[in-house]
Amino acid sequence: MPRLASCSGRLDNSYVHRLTSNLQRSRLTPLAPVARFLPTPGQHLSSGQASRSQQQVQVASIDAASLQDVCSLPAIDSVAHQAGRYTIGGHLETDLPRETVLGVLTDYEGLARIYSSIEESKQCIINGKKGVNQLCRWEFLVFSGTFETRLGVEEDLPRGSVVFRLVSSSFMRQFEGRWQVSDLADGSCRVEHQLSVEPVVAPPQAFAGYTQKIFVRQVERLLEDLSHELCRIQCS
Repeated sequence: MPRLASCSGRLDNSYVHRLTSNLQRSRLTPLAPVARFLPTPGQHLSSGQASRSQQQVQVASIDAASLQDVCSLPAIDSVAHQAGRYTIGGHLETDLPRETVLGVLTDYEGLARIYSSIEESKQCIINGKKGVNQLCRWEFLVFSGTFETRLGVEEDLPRGSVVFRLVSSSFMRQFEGRWQVSDLADGSCRVEHQLSVEPVVAPPQAFAGYTQKIFVRQVERLLEDLSHELCRIQCS
């Protein structure tokens, strides 16, 4: 992560105050170490971290050639920033059937095992409809930590669509994560993901490009994590 000293000359003091206040409300801690999959001695792992730690051992035995036999490399297709909202689109292709991919995407209790940005994920009912409560990990400049979010879920499985929409979060003003899984002519399928997010605290213009790169990397990581899970399923 960038060091504060490398950008402090351009960082607006009022932005730092607003960001820090919001981080405190969101259970984010300045200079907190970012948790990784494998524990250090005496480290307590959340249920998501523990599951991913076990899964990482399985994935480590899968070489790059095996991974590419199952999935293409993730690709970013579109990047946009308008009125404080960042929208990033990406995709990958896989030889696994569409039903298998949709099964992974709708395993809401297992999302913390699959995605490195999710610490905990619990399915719930929100206003009579399906939803999830999640504890997610975030990094920005020298800050890192976790925040809670509540998302509504819309499924249209016959059309291969799964959409997550923000219900409440102290960290995001707007959020939509849209998955689309489509059959291809050769029997494989294309998995598209579009992330659209507006942070509660808008970064100064000088940091708009850096913030955009964070969200681009977020989409890349989601697709990478998904490809590893699909490869694990294929090789198990």
